[in-house]
Amino acid sequence: MNVKEAYKIIEDKYPGGVVVECLESDDFYAFALADKKYASEKFFVGGYHAVEKKSGKMSTLNPLRDCKTIQKCNKVDVNILNK
Repeated sequence: MNVKEAYKIIEDKYPGGVVVECLESDDFYAFALADKKYASEKFFVGGYHAVEKKSGKMSTLNPLRDCKTIQKCNKVDVNILNK
């Protein structure tokens, strides 16, 4: 699964959210979503919505509990999601 396919899963589940950050690991893509009114400030509260690359299964990453996992991820340019 590529990042656009993972984003489609997130978009279908959370249609009002705007991606302010996208992360990639070997196993998943993770998306930080913000409400549309806060998206310009890149402000989000809560965890990352993750999509497993192999299965498409969704989970949540908590920034406090999953800090080491998140730090190992590579950032993905969110602008490529809308191209």
